[in-house]
Amino acid sequence: MSRRKSTKSRKSFFYKILVLLILAGFATFLYCQDQNVTPIEAVKYLFGQTELEKLPDMLQLPELPHFQQQVDFGLSQESPAPTPAPSLSPTPAASFPQGVILQNSGMHVYILDVGQGNCAFIRSPGGYTMLIDTGESNYYATVEAFLLEQGVERLDVVVATHPHSDHIGSMAKVIRNFEIGAFYMPEQGHTTAVYESMLEALEEEEVAVYSAYGGLDSTIPWDPLTTVSVLSPFKGVEYTELNDISAVLRIAYGDTSIILPGDAEEYAQEVMLSKLPLSAFPSSVLCMPHHGGANAASDAFLAAVSPSIALISVGAGNDFGHPEEEVLNMLSRAGIPYYRTDENGTLHILLNGKKIQVETEK
Repeated sequence: MSRRKSTKSRKSFFYKILVLLILAGFATFLYCQDQNVTPIEAVKYLFGQTELEKLPDMLQLPELPHFQQQVDFGLSQESPAPTPAPSLSPTPAASFPQGVILQNSGMHVYILDVGQGNCAFIRSPGGYTMLIDTGESNYYATVEAFLLEQGVERLDVVVATHPHSDHIGSMAKVIRNFEIGAFYMPEQGHTTAVYESMLEALEEEEVAVYSAYGGLDSTIPWDPLTTVSVLSPFKGVEYTELNDISAVLRIAYGDTSIILPGDAEEYAQEVMLSKLPLSAFPSSVLCMPHHGGANAASDAFLAAVSPSIALISVGAGNDFGHPEEEVLNMLSRAGIPYYRTDENGTLHILLNGKKIQVETEK
């Protein structure tokens, strides 16, 4: 009898443990669904593959109630294909539902409205921060206000794509007012006062500076949940135009990705296509090079990237005629919806690893 009781007791204990495990698994599933994270991501955070102190930032990103328009682009096979741009100057407000991006988990990209310039802020799934370019010096107040609104005190990575003032005009002030983990730029000097001011600030603040060069295995350490690839420029290649020396980044999270190319025009794009496999280019989102100028993107480059949407950072009524009509025609022929800061204000893009969402300021 005692042996039977002992066997029964063991079975009862085993069933209790099994029930508890099932309940725990179900609770975990509900939590992951609620937070829109995968169990794998949760385990990565649990075992320290990303810093735990960054996790609250990821879960409590400030909402932006002043943003009005939103559209989702599903990337899975069961999701419908994105709707092509209805005209050369699409107005998302007319065809997309009202609302804001409320999901916190994922990679958030902001293309700031800094007039005829370029500035992008990115927050990774693990809460790490990156700033790419800063716009002209008179837009520092805009950049600073945005970063403070986002609760940023430290920029883990800062990239100066190339030395033109519409990309680095506010960089010296950013360097002096925010802690910077690592600073990347191409090894291409310039003689302007704004470039010299940036170098002086880097030296005074003792910021760690690294060269940005492209290559098959060229990456920037950032968030272990993402991959930041440097696609250009290449060592040993003679770039006659300063725009073409631009650092071109492809940042991937899960099945979603974005290419931020600075002002790299057709020659730089030809070099990339000749030196890298085609698998290096496909991306969910493409920021159009050089504000959508005449040589912003070749047909070959656009086909290689094959984005679901395109973004154009450009100033209203600028003297350069950006974006060029032919560039807009190219996007329309390819059925690629596009958004522009002069018409839509600051752009907010969420890449959650499976799909992308776009939200516009106006």
